[in-house]
Amino acid sequence: MNKQLISPFQAWKFHRGLAFDILKSLDDDQLQLTVGENMGTLGMQFRHILKIEIEYLQAIKNRKVAPVEKGLNKDLWKSKDALLLIFHDIETRMTELLDSLESENPEKYMIDWKHWSMDEMNLIDHIQALADHNNLHNGEIIVYARTHGIPFPKSWEPWGL
Repeated sequence: MNKQLISPFQAWKFHRGLAFDILKSLDDDQLQLTVGENMGTLGMQFRHILKIEIEYLQAIKNRKVAPVEKGLNKDLWKSKDALLLIFHDIETRMTELLDSLESENPEKYMIDWKHWSMDEMNLIDHIQALADHNNLHNGEIIVYARTHGIPFPKSWEPWGL
């Protein structure tokens, strides 16, 4: 992997790892929990994280952000095991894709971001934006966990949880 990508890639793995760790601690019934009207379920939070990660992954491949054409199963959020499998798959695919771009200059590898209301972003910033996006969803997961008394795994201790 290009040395310039290691830090944002590790940030992404850290933040998604928090979501992955709490997901591992849940059961399928807890995926049905919600925190209020029009808030969706906890399982839907995890499904959304995966959907966004696939969009970022495809944007790297295509050099353009676009909606995911082949969507995730609508009911994916109901199955912890299915969610965990896709978490693993996306991390493998992202690692392989970034390894395949080792000879590219990540500062000049531009991705069209017009779909998300920006002109373009280089690969380094794109991966950092993905890490930041994951962290946003970790904040939402905190609300669900605190509301329902779900304990946090050890990996969340650096955040005081």
